[in-house]
Parts: sequence; C-alpha cells; structure tokens
Amino acid sequence: MRQALPESGVFAFATRETIVDRICAGCDKTIVPGPRERNKRRWCSESCRTGAWAASNRERVRANSRALAARRAPVVHTLTCVSCRNTFSSDRLGRKYCSRPCAYRQAYLARRARHAGAERSPYTVRDVVEQGDGTCGICRTPIDMNLAYPNPGASSIDHVVPLSIGGSDTLANVQLAHLGCNWAKGNRMTG
Repeated sequence: MRQALPESGVFAFATRETIVDRICAGCDKTIVPGPRERNKRRWCSESCRTGAWAASNRERVRANSRALAARRAPVVHTLTCVSCRNTFSSDRLGRKYCSRPCAYRQAYLARRARHAGAERSPYTVRDVVEQGDGTCGICRTPIDMNLAYPNPGASSIDHVVPLSIGGSDTLANVQLAHLGCNWAKGNRMTG
C-alpha cells in the first residue's frame, strides 16, 4: 500500500509500523492486517459481521424469520381425483390424481384410445359400477367387487363395441363385466 506523504507529495509504501491493529467490532479479537492492507476492516470474518448485525437488530431478524416461515408454510388443498373420484389432500393445487396408479391408468387408457383412433372422454370405475348396478354386462350376474385381478370373477371394464373395431372409449360404450367373461368375449360385439 502506498501512503501519501503530505510535505513531499511523493508516495511511499506503508510499513508494518504505520498500520495500527484494530479490534473486531463483533468479537473483540485483534484484527491483524495483511502486508498490503490499510486496516479498513471492522470485523474479523463475515460470520462475525452478520452475527453483530443480528445482535443489534433482533426485532428485525424475528420479523424476517416469521415472514419466511409464513411463506414456507404449506397450504393443504382438498382435491378430487380425476381417475377414481376419491378425495385427497395436496399442497399443490394443480394435482389431478391421488396416486401414481390412478395417473398411470388414465395415461394407459388415453394412449390405448389414441392408438386405436377412438373418441375418448374420461370416466372412472365408480361411474361404470354405478351405471351397471354391480352386475356383469355380459352374463348378467352380480360381481364380487372384493376379488382382485387374476381371479376370473373379478371386475373389469368391457367395451361394448371394442376399440379395435371402431368403438369409442366413453362411458356410453363401456360396461362392467367379470374378468373371465371379458376374456372370453375378446374383441367381438357379443359374448
């Protein structure tokens, strides 16, 4: 560092003897300046500077903390799943499905209808059950809704006019059926 000498107007480098040690304003430690420093620092480190500021502005720090916590607090929305019509809670307002299986099912149905070139309007299994009163649309016997997929007596959705021969994927073209009846029917119009 150069220091101006007032009487001669010539610059000279400052020596260690001309630089005065300072005391940190935050922790009262001695700040030892470097060889090319004029000793302008008031704090020994950045953490000491921010700590000293926080200590002198306690109310402001508390208000900022409260405001930040309020912004980060999740807002819980109660939504209805597009696929199964169950209600679910979410912190994101734009969610359409309650779970990944519901989202995958709707994506599968949409892809299948798009591949067949069929018209599609969304419907749920609950809509199909209410439409058919819980009876098989092929054999007209009641369906046990507690049975799961591999069981031939389990419920499935059957397209009256199959997608492969030009049927639509709408509620008007689907019916509830036993899985075994639906497998036996295949892609024919009648069982």
